[in-house]
This record gives sequence, structure tokens and C-alpha cells, in this order.
Amino acid sequence: MNLHTFRAWWLAPRLSRVMHDIATATIQLHGMINMELRQLRHFIAVVETGKVSAAAALANLSQPALTRSIINLEKTLGVRLLVRNARGVEPTPEGRLFFTEAKYIINECQRARKDVLTLATGISGEVVLGVAPMFMAHIAANVAARVHASVPDIDLVVIEGNNSNFVDMLIDGRIDAYLTNFPRSAVSKSLVIERLCTVTAVVVAGASNPISRKRKLKSNDFIGSKWAIMGYPHDGGTIQQYMSSNGFPPPDRPLRTTSVDLIKSLVIESGFISMLPNHMLTRELAREEIKILPMPAGRLHRPGGLIYRARDSHRQALSVVLDAVRASCQAFDKVIATSRSQ
Repeated sequence: MNLHTFRAWWLAPRLSRVMHDIATATIQLHGMINMELRQLRHFIAVVETGKVSAAAALANLSQPALTRSIINLEKTLGVRLLVRNARGVEPTPEGRLFFTEAKYIINECQRARKDVLTLATGISGEVVLGVAPMFMAHIAANVAARVHASVPDIDLVVIEGNNSNFVDMLIDGRIDAYLTNFPRSAVSKSLVIERLCTVTAVVVAGASNPISRKRKLKSNDFIGSKWAIMGYPHDGGTIQQYMSSNGFPPPDRPLRTTSVDLIKSLVIESGFISMLPNHMLTRELAREEIKILPMPAGRLHRPGGLIYRARDSHRQALSVVLDAVRASCQAFDKVIATSRSQ
């Protein structure tokens, strides 16, 4: 009997008991508070729908039964979680805090179920990695290849998004970590921020745009300009601050989008101006379709890297993925250094 066969034989009856415990779990906090997972699911459904009747339908329960479940949960916790309003119900301040924790617990239990089911095969389980668009093509593919080559049993899920979405998803457990340029605002103290690379952004215009032929820019050169920028609040503030530091007017009512390809098309074909990471423009710069504008303050350098929950760093599958991201970022930084010198 080899090692994997022995582990599977030894774990089989134990896994079935664990799976039953997870399915019917009662959560005990500090030896004093007991909650059932179904109560958390009921509470989450009420908050997300805003109506007890809609939540009862989702839970396949009668409305009185769901109401009793919520009342019992409030009695267990000793706080009021929901209050009525004109449209239905809404969480109290305590309820909003508990909502975030309840979603995290449910997501962790689902992840634990998957991890336990695959425990006999070694390092495995699901890891959900969020990636900002600027890193998707240059790093995410490298990360996926490294993880698959080193530990193919890990179920890696990669999703594209932005800081404003990823922070909430990370706190409540829907994702395990995300790779991004760091937000300008502070993040929760429960999250680890690990700097891994530097992103260089440049202001660009299409080769046919008259502003691209100027060797020295003046403030009035940007008056009336059409801007297309990534549609994230933190990025918009960065561009405004950068333009102001150069003594130029910030973008006025810019077109916002999450599509880098759309921005490039607008810059090349429709006379728009934008600010984009230099490494995402390699092909367009080589073809001379896009020109980097000679901003007095030079190029904008921003730190980027990983953000993840400190309490999850012990998970073996997550550690493998984080190491793959670190190695991929080292390779990426060499690309950044090359583009920065161009």
C-alpha cells in the first residue's frame, strides 16, 4: 500500500464524519455562543433581498419559520440585527458588521468542504485570485502556469476586477487574495499588503493627434481635450492629482471604462487622451500608433502587489499561489524596468 492509498484508506471514514459535521454545523464562539449555519444563511438572505418574504422563498421556508430563525439568532448574539423600514428590513449597525462576518464564515465552510474532500491527494483545494486588468495578461497567465506545473491538484480560479470590488470580496471570503496597483486609501487592518512590483504609467495620445507632436506642453494644450480613463474611482483621483502636479487642468467629464482595448482604440482613432501603464502599450508604441506625451513631472510610478487576509496565510494551497505570484512579479518587474528605460 503506497502513501496516497494509505491516506485515502485512513481518511475515508473520517472525511464522511467531517462532511456531515460541516453540513449540519453549529458554530461555537469562545465556548459561550452557538449558531447554526442555516441561521447565518437565513440572515444573509434577508439582508441581500431586503425583504423577509423574498428571503423565505430563497430558503424554501415559510415566512414565520424564517422570522423565528432570525429572532433566535438575535437572542443567541444578544443584539438586534434587523429593523424594519418603508421598503422592508435593513441591518442595524451591528447587523452590518455581522453580515460581513457571516458571509466570511459561510464562504470558509464551503472552502473547507472542498479542501477536506481533496485532502487525501496532498496539497489541493480551491484558491480564488483577483487580478487587476493591468496584470491579467502579463502576470496572471504566468501564475496559472506555475501553479499547474508545481501543484496541479490546486483548483485555481482567476477573476478580473478592481480595488473597490475586491476589498469587499476579500473581507467576506469570496476571494483569497488579489493582485493590484495599491489603492490610495487605507485598507482594513486585517489585510496584509505586500509590495511586489512598480507600475509606470504615462499620458498618451494617438499619433494623429496634434498634441502628440508637441515637444513642450502648455496648460492650454489640454483645454477641451477628450479623456478616456479606467473607470475606477481610485484611478480617477490619481490622474487628477498627477495633472494638477504638472500644472495642467484635470480631465473634464472623462469617458470611463473598464476596457483597456476600448481606451486604446479611442486614443488611436478618435483623438482621446489617456493615462495607461507603459507595459500595456508595447505593441502600439512599436507601431507608432500611440505617442507618450512629454509631461514636465515625468512618468507616474505606483507600487503594486498582493493583498490578502492575514488569518488565511497558513493555508497550503493559498501559500503555493502566493509564491507563484511573487515569482511572476519578479519576472514582471524586469519587463517594467525595460519599458521604463524606453
